[in-house]
Amino acid sequence: MTVEADRGPALTAVLVTHRRAPLAVLERMPRGAALPAALAELVRELPAAGAVGVSTCNRFELYLEAGAELDRAALCDRLHRLTGVPARQLSGCVEVLHGDRVVQHLFGVAGGLDSRLVGEEEILGQVRAAAREADAAGTATPRLRALFQWAVRSARHARRSAGLSEERVSLAGAAVEELDRRLHPLAGRTVVVLGAGHMAGRVLAALRAAEARPILLVRRPEAVVRSGVPVLGMDELPRAIDGADAVLCATSAPRPLLSADLLRRTAARRGYRPPLVVIDLAVPRNVEAPPSGTAGICVLDLDALCGNEAGPGFEASARRALEVVTAEAAAFAARSRQAGAGPLIEQVLRHGEAIRRAELARVARLAPAIDPRVLDELTARVVQKVLHAPIAAIRQHAGAGDTDLAALIARTLAGEPADDLAQGSVQV
Repeated sequence: MTVEADRGPALTAVLVTHRRAPLAVLERMPRGAALPAALAELVRELPAAGAVGVSTCNRFELYLEAGAELDRAALCDRLHRLTGVPARQLSGCVEVLHGDRVVQHLFGVAGGLDSRLVGEEEILGQVRAAAREADAAGTATPRLRALFQWAVRSARHARRSAGLSEERVSLAGAAVEELDRRLHPLAGRTVVVLGAGHMAGRVLAALRAAEARPILLVRRPEAVVRSGVPVLGMDELPRAIDGADAVLCATSAPRPLLSADLLRRTAARRGYRPPLVVIDLAVPRNVEAPPSGTAGICVLDLDALCGNEAGPGFEASARRALEVVTAEAAAFAARSRQAGAGPLIEQVLRHGEAIRRAELARVARLAPAIDPRVLDELTARVVQKVLHAPIAAIRQHAGAGDTDLAALIARTLAGEPADDLAQGSVQV
């Protein structure tokens, strides 16, 4: 019998994020309704046991489970085929993580610690939704589900412990704060909001709190209920922005809704009024910016919006959140490795049970008068007590990442030949 150390399925993360990728690359990544089919294709072609995709305005991340660590070149090639982004351009934007680094990264992402706007709260819901959507698409695995569930729980714990929940940092709030800086006072200003989704809803709430006068533009005005603000169709866009002080875009449209030509014509009609401030929160971008220097228009995208420095108090909160996230990630990784020690422990227990049964049969032949039930209970307890400490050591070493030593202990208990042990032939 050969006792093998089972390292379990390998985790790989493929990251295309704001840290390396420009908006021109991020906006070409699969998102929305296109994401489930993309995940299914990747699982089929790599091959992988499962995949979860997190696709937001800041990032496109694939979390993959496979029988072994996936090769970076193969991953970049698949992503190139999927998106059409030139391979050379994509290669400089892609980061690939394996094993425990995947866990640490995802936990940090869920806590908002890897966002353009550090501490933002929207990402937690997006991570939760990503796991739910992969489950519905049939590409999630039990291990990936457990990984994402733990990530969401750890993020909540980290945010509460560090006070980030009270900060309520969000892209919507940052956009409205930027408008207030540029149009101060924002109260009474007319702001056109494009979009009917979650982000647009948060923008509307922030604008109302600032006592601005928002106007909502959507594709289907009749479907909007209880918005509390005027609602117009997208065909009213030119007229609406003519009378506005600012425009906030937060739609999932695959192409720009505000063309450079429309913005130039709007600027020409504004005369001596202050410049129209346009903030684009969307990826793909909703705004086709006019040439730089066009008078009467100021266009800001995510890169411009999230460049402000955090204060020292907030930085301290982020550091505390990172400490919690790091501890939680280490706990998840250790528990995963301990679960991988299951086959080792099972083989040790089988070997111990085989010896016990053989000895019971021998005693039954030599001393048939002894009650077999007493012997059965007695020997079962002895084996359990003798193996308790060694099995705990197997779990401990596997949890600490020393799979070779865990396998060596298991092979010794399972009666492997001494020559094999001396030669260090533990199979992993």
